[in-house]
Amino acid sequence: MNTETVGVESKTKVLPFEGAGAMNLYRFAFLSVLAIASPLVFSQPVTGSFVNAALFLSAAFFGFRRESFAIATVPSLVALATGQLPAVFMPLVPFIVAGNLLLVYLADRGFRKAEPFVVTAVSAAFAKSALLFAAGSVLFATMLRDFPVADKIPSMFGWLQLATALVGAAIASGVLRMTRFFSR
Repeated sequence: MNTETVGVESKTKVLPFEGAGAMNLYRFAFLSVLAIASPLVFSQPVTGSFVNAALFLSAAFFGFRRESFAIATVPSLVALATGQLPAVFMPLVPFIVAGNLLLVYLADRGFRKAEPFVVTAVSAAFAKSALLFAAGSVLFATMLRDFPVADKIPSMFGWLQLATALVGAAIASGVLRMTRFFSR
């Protein structure tokens, strides 16, 4: 029985699967659809939770690799293109992508070190939230203060980012537990 561990290295030990090549394609397709469709369908709290779940799952399944880069980048562009993220917030898109990549990087690192999921998830969620809060605060104070929707920045890029990252981590934890159960 050939089992591969999910992640970049064999010592990752996040999830064992048989036939990981095809399985990774299915995972990538599912996470891509989740990342693309969420901004089209849901409000920001629900979208953010699903996108963050996709980011945590991407870190668990792929590590900090190109698959995760795509999943970290696409949701912000879809949200901007569909108007869920107001056009005036376009200067924040690179910071949103950077926050997503930071979350994936820290989650991947925690998974590789076999840290408890809760520790990994909370630290990655706080780091992403802090980055977005700082970027949002600076842009609000400098460039976006005079725009009518700028008053939404503190809530959109503050506590809501932390809340959706933590909810996304909880969703990802449930998916990972179910996946482990069904892969036995």
